[in-house]
Amino acid sequence: MRMRVLTAVILLASAVFAADSLSCRLVGNWPFGPSSNSAVDPARNLVFCGSGGGAYVLDMSDPNSPVVLSDVIRTRGYIRDMCYENNRLYVVSGPLDIFDVSVPSAPVHLSTVPVKGPGNGVAVAGNYVLVAGRDSGLRVFDASDPSNPLEVGQLNTRGPAWDVWVQADYAYVANGDSGLVTVNIGNPSNPYETGRCVFGATAKTVFTSGSYAYATCEAGGLRIINIADTLNPWEVGRFDSLIGVMGVVVRDTLAYVADWAAGLVVLNVANPAAPSRLGAAGLMSYPHGVQVMGQHGYLSDWNGGLRVVDVSNPNSPTEIHQFNTPEWARNVAVSNGNAYVTDGYAGLRVINVTDPAHPVERSVFPCSGELEGLAIVDTLAFLAAWDAGIRIVSIANPDAPYEVGFFDTPDYAISVFVSVPFAYVAERGSGMRILNVADPAHPTEVGHFDTPGIACEVRVVDTIAYVADRESGLRIISVANPAAPWEVSFFDTPDYAFGLDVVDGRAYVADRNSGLHIVDVSDPAHPAELGAYDTPGQAMSVRVQGGIAYVSDAASGLRVIDCSNPAYPVERAFYDTPHYAWAACLEGSRVYVADFGTGLQIYEPSVGVEEGRQTPDARRFMLGSNPVRGELLVRTPDGRGSSRLSLYDCAGKLVRQFVLSGSCARVSVRGLAPGIYVARLGSLSQKFVIAR
Repeated sequence: MRMRVLTAVILLASAVFAADSLSCRLVGNWPFGPSSNSAVDPARNLVFCGSGGGAYVLDMSDPNSPVVLSDVIRTRGYIRDMCYENNRLYVVSGPLDIFDVSVPSAPVHLSTVPVKGPGNGVAVAGNYVLVAGRDSGLRVFDASDPSNPLEVGQLNTRGPAWDVWVQADYAYVANGDSGLVTVNIGNPSNPYETGRCVFGATAKTVFTSGSYAYATCEAGGLRIINIADTLNPWEVGRFDSLIGVMGVVVRDTLAYVADWAAGLVVLNVANPAAPSRLGAAGLMSYPHGVQVMGQHGYLSDWNGGLRVVDVSNPNSPTEIHQFNTPEWARNVAVSNGNAYVTDGYAGLRVINVTDPAHPVERSVFPCSGELEGLAIVDTLAFLAAWDAGIRIVSIANPDAPYEVGFFDTPDYAISVFVSVPFAYVAERGSGMRILNVADPAHPTEVGHFDTPGIACEVRVVDTIAYVADRESGLRIISVANPAAPWEVSFFDTPDYAFGLDVVDGRAYVADRNSGLHIVDVSDPAHPAELGAYDTPGQAMSVRVQGGIAYVSDAASGLRVIDCSNPAYPVERAFYDTPHYAWAACLEGSRVYVADFGTGLQIYEPSVGVEEGRQTPDARRFMLGSNPVRGELLVRTPDGRGSSRLSLYDCAGKLVRQFVLSGSCARVSVRGLAPGIYVARLGSLSQKFVIAR
């Protein structure tokens, strides 16, 4: 029987999604980090506080004492914008996620839909969701069925669409250097540009009120545009006496502005041609977004969390509360079902991962200094706390950690490795320090070796310490006599050695821009390079297990490198994490990644390509004639609506992605090399062969 083929297929750039290879899957996450945006529900006194890749639901009935109702809103990206409307929260973090928040204490995830671009700003108009898709312009989705939103329209805004606001039948797009674009959305499936105002600054966010649009332009200040005539919007005024304007909300004749340096600034815009400053609540971290509800402003202050400001007197706004969100996840260790995450100045996070699909925070230990590295030994956590040295914390009760002892090193403690009774500290410009921690309440220094570079990480095997010494490469130091360590040899890597692991006579060095280097150290006096693999990002850390190296590659995420033949390492899998993969640890078959601004991410890599289970849905996921030449015919399970199809090669690498609408589609495989591939639709997959 001939299949009816629908043409609603969109080829997607790899940047649209958190790009994962077939051989690495996301198990779960605790993705919280700095706060860059929020949304409000004034009717219920709720604030949805964006935090890295998640959001806290806060009851603000008493603004002096917010109550956390939920922390289950989590995405697979870094949240860029949110919009609340009629018991639904719309979140863009690359893709668009829709949550039912009718019960604030128990939000329900309704759907995720890919956004070409990726999605950066979001607004709602009735049943339609408008997403600013950066380089892909304005995207329009029909969300009348929120469990299955469908893209119905799009507009090339001829510039990077950073943000969008809706008023009546028009959308207003902050379009970067192209200024403000006005778009008629009377017919959502056919949006069209009606006018634009270019004003010599980069428009990043937009808010409209009445006949005026307010565009924030970072160093270009606040621009006020008359939009009474949408065919000819024009700049009527500006306020550029601020350093970095990031967000704005307007109520009546007052504009509430989030500014990098000045904090929450209140402007009088009664005369749009001559806005004037009334007051400000400053001394903040790095304000990004602002909301106003009643007599209070809510400022998303990056690693300063959510700031609550009393704006009842616009001439003298006053901060009344600071809700601290997590900061930057630097490192992670797992012990007895708990993940311990060093979170900068926000302290040590203890996260229950016994159910890795649904990690739950158990406690936070506020610690002196900025936490970087850590080591777990039995019931003690040894924390490298930057300018606060080494802190030793009891985790016997993970719900109530407490400090046992500390040692105030003279420089900056970055990393710590413990082999009882000694702790070895990578101390930035001072090299390596050796502490006796047999009595954790009273650690003492027993030795020191000043490496020539910047000591970033240390690992010890038997009587040899291996130090990743940044610009000075790999340093190999004898610690047979801890009181008198001495350098045995060194290996100068091409770039900056930031991290390392040592397994079975081999040192694996994460060498930033030159990737992974494998060094034979079976004879510590004569190290020799066996092989190297140049990762696509910046190799910051590495852990090795069973001949597989797991590289934290900053903006390029987690890279899984097969080093069984060290002369020819091969990448077997990868996952493009939401933010910056900074460090990782291995526990069983899972990799726990400290992903800087998006907290803890948990992955499960495998080597090779696997097919999905043959469920009834899988039997309805069918491919056309096999082998394939030119185009692949795809039949999807009934009722799936818009869905994502991913194609992987036999090594498990993602090679192409599509969005399908309808039950049948034809997609192009032209340009792909002949061979065996896997087509995956959600959890379903089928193999096919591309022939010459």
